[in-house]
Amino acid sequence: MPKYNKDSKAPSKPYTRSTRLNKDNKKSLLDVKKKPITKSEKVKNADLTSQLDNLMDDLSSQLSPPKKNKQGKKLSEQDKILEQRRVEEEQRRYEQTQTDMDDALGLLTKL
Repeated sequence: MPKYNKDSKAPSKPYTRSTRLNKDNKKSLLDVKKKPITKSEKVKNADLTSQLDNLMDDLSSQLSPPKKNKQGKKLSEQDKILEQRRVEEEQRRYEQTQTDMDDALGLLTKL
């Protein structure tokens, strides 16, 4: 017996919503869009936007990283120079103290 060619009725997409549901959803969305915005809704929307703006202002410092100034880099270079001068001064004092101690030890050994 020959094989029977069966027409496949499987949809090309794995999942689609039924056309009835799509039509109902479209109608309900259109009905909502047709309704004019009332004055109380406008006031509520304005209040919500002002609250959101206030919250965003509070959080903006935490959300964005702090900006680095170019002057900060110059100050750090100046700080490096000052630190280097301090180290050199301390080194000079240490060497002076060492020579003084060596001289004093030399004098004590002569006695």
